[in-house]
Amino acid sequence: MPIVSVNAEVERKIVHVVLCLLLLSLYLIRGLPRLEILACLALAAASMNALILKQPLLGKELRIMLRERRRKVLESIKAVSPPLARNLLTLEAAISKLEEEFERQIAQMEREYEKVGGYVGLTHGLVGVLVAEALFGERAVYGVIALLTVDAVAALIGLLRRSKLRLPGSLTTIDGLIAGVVTNSIVLAVLGVDLEKAVSLSIILALTEAYAPEDNLLLPPVGGLLASIMSLPPVC
Repeated sequence: MPIVSVNAEVERKIVHVVLCLLLLSLYLIRGLPRLEILACLALAAASMNALILKQPLLGKELRIMLRERRRKVLESIKAVSPPLARNLLTLEAAISKLEEEFERQIAQMEREYEKVGGYVGLTHGLVGVLVAEALFGERAVYGVIALLTVDAVAALIGLLRRSKLRLPGSLTTIDGLIAGVVTNSIVLAVLGVDLEKAVSLSIILALTEAYAPEDNLLLPPVGGLLASIMSLPPVC
């Protein structure tokens, strides 16, 4: 795999981990209206996807409009104070360079289907946690932890090791699966879950991640369901 693709995948997973930590904070901070917050976030993500799908050039048009307005403001200032305008022109060049670099990073991290259909992984993850929260309450946190550990670790280990040993009918590598199971089991054990149950839960969640048509969507409710079946207590 080209280095650029590897770097892009690593960057995507870093963003994934950060977003999962934000979701986990909903369970770490007591008293938050989690269901309502998740519903609003899922609605916002779905709306963003719909906007990208219907008006894919809107973001580019907005950036062009903002740059044009900045240019007109600079021209107005130049007529009044040329020295100030020169300083602002330097600032404008720096801002434009930052915008271009940001756009380049986003374009590099985007998968092809995301460029067409929006950030469906984000939407699916929020919907999955929302469903898990609605059905299983605080036990939904087991699915959030799986998103944070099983999903990210399995993908990164498989990517960085470039292993060709994959599960039958899946893109998940054997070593990625093992790393995901071990990581999730350790986290659950540290949080006080019985080790045997932690390992069993982690194996099932790792297989779900490997074979689910959309792991971000299914991991949270599957984690909540298994935690309920195993009578696991909320860990946060």
